[in-house]
Amino acid sequence: MDATSPIVSRPRGRTRLNVPALINRLRLASGLVMFSYISGHLLTHALGVVSLDAMLAAQIVFNTVWRFLPFTVLLFGAAVIHISLALWSIYRRRQLRMPPWEAAQLLFGLAIPPVLVDHVIGIQIAQEAYGINADYVYMLYAFGKRPGARHAAGHAGGDRLDPRLHRPQLLAAP
Repeated sequence: MDATSPIVSRPRGRTRLNVPALINRLRLASGLVMFSYISGHLLTHALGVVSLDAMLAAQIVFNTVWRFLPFTVLLFGAAVIHISLALWSIYRRRQLRMPPWEAAQLLFGLAIPPVLVDHVIGIQIAQEAYGINADYVYMLYAFGKRPGARHAAGHAGGDRLDPRLHRPQLLAAP
């Protein structure tokens, strides 16, 4: 085993844990899990440029994968580990003097959790508490009620978003 391995062998047969290497690997692994989730989420949004049907089809696949219990536990575990390691790295500093790039990375990283909490409360808890099906049809229609969003909704098939007109084919009753 090399010096960057989390477990280092001692000559007498005992092993000791290389804590800095383990922390780096945990940070990398948790970051990669969150990166894969966010990339898929943003890719699903980006498919809205193609069509609303493509976005809805991708949402079904995305939700099937990430709402599978082991992947959900993996995602939330990775988030907890990543945030904990970030806060630990701040705590163990003797001073807050750092290069500008590191300060920017730290500030942006600390700004993300409040945005995520708002996102989760706005969608997930609303679905559970009020029985709202917050798919892209609902979200684009809801955003279409805000000034300036009608234009964007029109490009995504805005006439299909008004439930009084008709429902999209993917969501139509059989």
